[in-house]
Amino acid sequence: MVNPYDTDSLAQAMRRVLTDDKLRDDMVRKGLEQSKKFSWEETARQTLEVYEKVGGT
Repeated sequence: MVNPYDTDSLAQAMRRVLTDDKLRDDMVRKGLEQSKKFSWEETARQTLEVYEKVGGT
């Protein structure tokens, strides 16, 4: 993890992602895996559920 308030650490982490092909590829792979957990259908269902709870229907 990187301290978001430490600009030097942030810059170093960004440089590493830009220059380390293996790290970048791993981050892309993990990001794509994570994105599969989400869908517009599920988001809409959850949003409707909240509206129904708030509206009392």
